[in-house]
Amino acid sequence: MHVDAAGGGLVAAHTRPEPNWSFAHGADSLNVSGHPVLGVPVPAAGVSLVRRALLPEAAGGECIAATDRTPACSCSDLACLLLWARLRSLGRAAVAALVGRC
Repeated sequence: MHVDAAGGGLVAAHTRPEPNWSFAHGADSLNVSGHPVLGVPVPAAGVSLVRRALLPEAAGGECIAATDRTPACSCSDLACLLLWARLRSLGRAAVAALVGRC
């Protein structure tokens, strides 16, 4: 099951009761957007998260010579990196607080 959570998934994930469409509830993949709520400075819509077991075999990375499991035609690496960095710098509690203020 794929969950298209780009529009409001980040907000919905921090509401009570939690929505029942997360990985914990059986989703195989979902996509999120990082710039509307999190303020990522580049468009980061459609960043997809996929269960590891469903990804293709790892290949050598073209850009950084690292293991790459990125599906073809995915969004830019920069958008994904900036989204990851923003989430890591904020942490779950700060993201929840940010969503609460919205």
